[in-house]
Amino acid sequence: MESDAWVRTRPFLVSGLQGVRYGLWKTGPFALVMLLVVGATVAVGVNLSTAYPSEQKPFGWPGAATFSNGVAMVRKELVLATVLPALGAALVGLRRLEPRRDALPFVGGVAAAGYASLGVGVMLAAGWGAWAASKSTWSAYWAFVAAHVLLAWAIYSLVFFLAVVARPYATSVSLAVVGFYVAVYDNLLQWRVFREAGFFRLQAGDFPPWFLAGQAGSPIAAYRGFLILDFPAFRDGLENAVLKGATLPPWASAATFAAVLWSLWILLPMGLAASVWKVRATWTIRPWWRRTAVPATSPGNDVAGGPL
Repeated sequence: MESDAWVRTRPFLVSGLQGVRYGLWKTGPFALVMLLVVGATVAVGVNLSTAYPSEQKPFGWPGAATFSNGVAMVRKELVLATVLPALGAALVGLRRLEPRRDALPFVGGVAAAGYASLGVGVMLAAGWGAWAASKSTWSAYWAFVAAHVLLAWAIYSLVFFLAVVARPYATSVSLAVVGFYVAVYDNLLQWRVFREAGFFRLQAGDFPPWFLAGQAGSPIAAYRGFLILDFPAFRDGLENAVLKGATLPPWASAATFAAVLWSLWILLPMGLAASVWKVRATWTIRPWWRRTAVPATSPGNDVAGGPL
């Protein structure tokens, strides 16, 4: 005989598993895109890293074409290669879902499938890049995977939230917000800090407090902070020149930026998306302030006690 707890939880588990299957079908192609685009970008960077005068950084890196040098060569391209598949996965995964029809466990299963698909895509892409390099290390591989999985999940969570809030305009709003972070926010932040502090102050580690705090205001900036602090070999020429001898505050570490990505850009947007989805489902099916507008037994009610 089934226990009462299992009877109560079984519908939620079944709905969640159905959401996972649906989500894998929808987001799986974007994992393939992630594999192809990110892997190819790293492979191209590996080959380009020694294509310039190798003794004159940042125009080239001395020695063999290593995995870390290849990543450092194509950092900006890697951001786009990671962001765009994550954005598409969130939009396509939610495109045909409706709060009044699809239960929250089903939507949670879709979100979990998206996280899993993007994570696998990044891991395979990193493997392709490491294979294309003349040499690599496990530490470089896992640092790359951790940073780009966090970036992909952060963008996926952000777009998931935007798609839930701005249902009719999900694509345009998501493109505008993500485009602002990719093309505007970081450039403004760097322009402002160089104008205020100057190169030599930054080289000495005298970063304005607002700049370090401002990194938390963008998933792209937080990702970059985690990447270059977790594995310094991934720094580009400018970052290496500025940070090589700089002494940063104790709290400005890779762990801090990882925590920012997890809390502010992954957990918070997805938690807000779940809350908005639940509120919209309740508001759509049973708007209590208009409960007498349509009789409960009238045609068109698919939930007892409230109009559609």
